[in-house]
Amino acid sequence: MSATDLVELPPLDAAERTFEQLGSVGHRAAAWIAKADLDTSRGSAEAAAAHYRRAAEALQDFHF
Repeated sequence: MSATDLVELPPLDAAERTFEQLGSVGHRAAAWIAKADLDTSRGSAEAAAAHYRRAAEALQDFHF
């Protein structure tokens, strides 16, 4: 993925893809939490819950 490709993505999606390439679970979880916070502010509780759950699962040894 080029820098141009990243510029064309929404900022949180670009951040998530960058962190995926770097392999940082903590940073990916931070991106999912930011997405969840944004979903919450937009009134989308279901989308927020999905992003929070994804972040929580990524940061645990035990997966649901």
